[in-house]
Amino acid sequence: MSDPHPPFAGETRPLSRVIRDVLLDVQELVRAEIWLATAEARHQVTLVSSSVVPLAVGAVALASAWLFGLWAAVYALTGVMPLWAASLAVAATCAIVGAASIGIGVRRIKQVRAAPERTIRSVKENLAWIIQSSK
Repeated sequence: MSDPHPPFAGETRPLSRVIRDVLLDVQELVRAEIWLATAEARHQVTLVSSSVVPLAVGAVALASAWLFGLWAAVYALTGVMPLWAASLAVAATCAIVGAASIGIGVRRIKQVRAAPERTIRSVKENLAWIIQSSK
């Protein structure tokens, strides 16, 4: 946001104007960094929300499997195996389905990065540029 009419070659600007221009540029840079951090945060929230669905599905599947599976499947299997073996087979199947669903959700959550990496990299580059240009 510097002056739209910069000085001509050989023309000098007063120090107060140079400082004002630098402060305006820094202000614009900070605004851009805040915008970038916000955009990255929104992206991370999207990733987290996509992880919640498999976790919820896994929880509902485990609950439903426990309620209906243990009653219906155990009852059906008692014709070919003892009651204890039928109960164990149904419970193991439910545990496998639930664990797989929860595993998918946990894997997706681990992909979420809390720190806005692009913003951090950009701020570091900008700070390095400011330090280099002030020397």
